[in-house]
This record gives sequence, C-alpha cells and structure tokens, in this order.
Amino acid sequence: MIDPNIDRRLKTLENKIYVIENMTNSLKNTEEYKLKVFEEKINKIISEINDIKKEIENLKLKIKAIQE
Repeated sequence: MIDPNIDRRLKTLENKIYVIENMTNSLKNTEEYKLKVFEEKINKIISEINDIKKEIENLKLKIKAIQE
C-alpha cells in the first residue's frame, strides 16, 4: 500500500535538501573569499619582504662604498 502522505513527505525532503545545498554553497563561497583574502595578504607580505631585501642590499652597497 502506498503512503497517502508520500507527496508531502517527498516535498519536505526536497526542501531539506534545498536548504542543505544552499548552506553548502554559502560555506563554499565564504571559504573561497577567505582564501582569496589570505592569498592577497600573503602576496602583500612577500612584496614587503622583497622591498626590505632591496633596501638591505642598497644599505650594504652604501656601507661598502663608505668603507673604501
């Protein structure tokens, strides 16, 4: 015998799946955004480190020139 409430139960399950899919997509988008922000921060730090290295090399050259 077929459950007379099967359509209602099926619709309830479909709605729950829809909610879970939306939550999953939201989490995915949030994580992708966080990763993008993290990568931008890392690239900025790398750039700052490279600038500091250049400054140190310039200082070394100036010190060497003074010593000679």
